[in-house]
Amino acid sequence: MWYMGERLRKYGFQPYLFGYKSLKNPIATHSAELRDFIVENNLQDSPLYFLTHSLGSIVLRHLSIFNGDKFQLVRAVHLGPPHTGSRTARALMKVPLLGTLLGPSFRELANLNLPTLPATPSVGVIAGKIKLNKGYYGVMTGENDGVVEISETLIDGVCFHKIIAGTHSLLPYNKAALEEAALFLLSGKFTS
Repeated sequence: MWYMGERLRKYGFQPYLFGYKSLKNPIATHSAELRDFIVENNLQDSPLYFLTHSLGSIVLRHLSIFNGDKFQLVRAVHLGPPHTGSRTARALMKVPLLGTLLGPSFRELANLNLPTLPATPSVGVIAGKIKLNKGYYGVMTGENDGVVEISETLIDGVCFHKIIAGTHSLLPYNKAALEEAALFLLSGKFTS
């Protein structure tokens, strides 16, 4: 996240980097920790802009659904978010003990059950696309970034959706993705 923060700093943003134990706790716990992080950094009365990746997008979605009215959530860009759940997670859950090792958040992604996005923040999604039709684990049925299908990134409430060439794990370092993210955070739209 440090690299993304430094890129956003060049556009005038003051980044705060939030981390969580993705393998240890469920999504609701991560969301509560994000809520506490905002308050501990005295940001509860400030306009807030977010750049998230993968599970982090779902954590922010949870926060915006259940605690969004407590904050000024302006805009967010989600990179490769499994908004409708994850085919990859469902496939990997079938491997003995892997679900236990990857933790409760991963198990939740297998069958994600959250309401759609609320009106705030305004959300733009950037989905990656690679030429590996079945993804890294051989389970994809549609266009994907190796881990998340493009169709899994779409959900009601997304204001704008952009597809770029890129792999899931490297979206936070993808120059085109970060330029589009900064543009959306500043203006509320991507390039056409």
